Amino acid sequence: MNVESTMPDKSKRKYREGYILAFVFGIGVVLWPILSFGAIFIFDSPIKNRDDELHRCLVAYFIWYYPLTYFATLLVYSILLKAGIHRWLCCLAWVLPIVVYFTFPTIAGWKNVEQVDSRRIEILYRTNHVALLAACQKIMNPAAGLEYTTINPDDPTLPATITVLKPHSIIVGSDFVTISVFKNAIDRLTVVAYSENYEQEHQDRHLGQLQLIPEMWYSESAFDYQNHSHDRYIEQLKAMKPKDVPAPAWHQSSQTLLP
Repeated sequence: MNVESTMPDKSKRKYREGYILAFVFGIGVVLWPILSFGAIFIFDSPIKNRDDELHRCLVAYFIWYYPLTYFATLLVYSILLKAGIHRWLCCLAWVLPIVVYFTFPTIAGWKNVEQVDSRRIEILYRTNHVALLAACQKIMNPAAGLEYTTINPDDPTLPATITVLKPHSIIVGSDFVTISVFKNAIDRLTVVAYSENYEQEHQDRHLGQLQLIPEMWYSESAFDYQNHSHDRYIEQLKAMKPKDVPAPAWHQSSQTLLP
């Protein structure tokens, strides 16, 4: 009597759940060309707030990098099986990347809020705007015409008033200087300085979203959110004023230019 023929094939049963998970998650790889193209349209509708933008970015990047995540997970699953790890624990390899991908960036995004607020306070309240404007006008290049150049923020020839802000990037034109004070995947804080009388000559242009002083404007991505009224958001910025700092000039005027 052939006993082996009546015994279940344990080797096949051992990997059955792995095959099922590989097939289920593999459907995403097959559909990836369509999904990756559709992810482009995630950003078409107006962004309501910072959390909305963060969630859209998470979904879009998860779709775009899905094949890489899938094959990396498949490799990890195979390694764990060969190492003798219990098969049900090995199955967690399929779920863990998704949990980590959507949890870690969200936590990091929450922590970034404190960092962004710190930079907002620095540029809005702890910076001498008059001195910063003078420094920006000093490095303008009137001979540039319509052209502009990007300056290395670590350039030792830059005025200290600018370098102390630790800018992300600096763009210099003939009659303007744009300083990206802070930038990440979600938040963008920018200061733009103009040459003398530029505002009067170009009142029909979008100069910025909050005038700090004449010829200097402040902008950030939060002004563009659908749920943010410009005036209401400026009141939120005013509420960030540290107690040890006098109210800046823009607290009184709060002139804005809507996009």
